[in-house]
Amino acid sequence: MTLETLAKDIAAAAESDSEALIAEAKAEAKQLLADAESKATALREEAQQRAEKEAEQIARETVASARQSNQKDVLIARRKVLDATLAAAREHIADPGMKGRAAVLKSLLAGSKKLAKGKYIIRPVEVDRAAISKEAGDRSRRKCRWSWRIHPRSRRRFRVV
Repeated sequence: MTLETLAKDIAAAAESDSEALIAEAKAEAKQLLADAESKATALREEAQQRAEKEAEQIARETVASARQSNQKDVLIARRKVLDATLAAAREHIADPGMKGRAAVLKSLLAGSKKLAKGKYIIRPVEVDRAAISKEAGDRSRRKCRWSWRIHPRSRRRFRVV
């Protein structure tokens, strides 16, 4: 073996080793690239699915919020109408010139006599005071001649006649 042949053999072996290393490195790089692409694709799909779910959730919440707001507006409008109706009814009922007012008061007093057992006191509102006091007789007057007071220093209750 000559030196030249030895050099050629070493060069050929080195070249074949380097080609094998290069081929192995390329295969490993292709594998790493494929793994990275598959992971990136999986992450992209997962992120897209999460974004779609969040978008659907936001859309549902927006619709629900709009419905709730509409219901609130409807309820507020209903309340205003009911409050106006109640005020009109109170005004009409409180009117001393209402037709049939005396008959309604008499029937209410008759009903209270049936419901009540024993003595009771009637405290009419200012509008009906005259009519009810005449009709109720002694039941519209205060029967109690004493009341409870609180002593300023001891904070105890005591009866005042």
